Amino acid sequence: MLKAYAWVGGFLSLFSLIALGIWLWRLPCWRCLVTPNRYHSAPRGFYGGTSYRPMLKTLASAQADFRANDRDGNGINDFWRKDVAGLYVVPGTAGAPIKLIELSTALADSNPQTNISAFGVRGPKTGYWITAIRHEDEDPRKLDPQRFAYVAVPVDFPKHDKDIYIIDENNTVFRKVFDRDVPVTVFPSDLDKNGWKKVD
Repeated sequence: MLKAYAWVGGFLSLFSLIALGIWLWRLPCWRCLVTPNRYHSAPRGFYGGTSYRPMLKTLASAQADFRANDRDGNGINDFWRKDVAGLYVVPGTAGAPIKLIELSTALADSNPQTNISAFGVRGPKTGYWITAIRHEDEDPRKLDPQRFAYVAVPVDFPKHDKDIYIIDENNTVFRKVFDRDVPVTVFPSDLDKNGWKKVD
């Protein structure tokens, strides 16, 4: 009987080691294990993850809230156009930061126009930097307060995803293969022509 238990125990231990080995093999890099919230992007095909999607969708939801409830108290139902960080930092009508997004998302702003240094150290979120961009047909000197757009760009290292993602006020995510030599600074007017594919 003891031999039988020992055999079963040995089998389970071997199975556990094999399972652990497979998990570690599929893990993109050691930074994903040590600092998962910052670097672990879980791209398509890796545990079925799509971490870029809720992040961009959260920004779209925050913008809808910002406009509908006039969060900056300027008397106009408009979107926040300056950056990503402002959706956390900008003072509301009560004078406190509006915090419509998570701090980690605000700190992932690659080009903050509002001062977020007092809240933490900037860094990528789940493998991405996020940037507020304008629409291609917008005048950069006079952005339309009824529109917005964001781009999520994978970090240089560790690089888990080959795609770059965008979203605008229509709340639809698009992606295409990331070309670092061709930075995305505007939301294109013709998505198909520019190689963007609808994600959802």
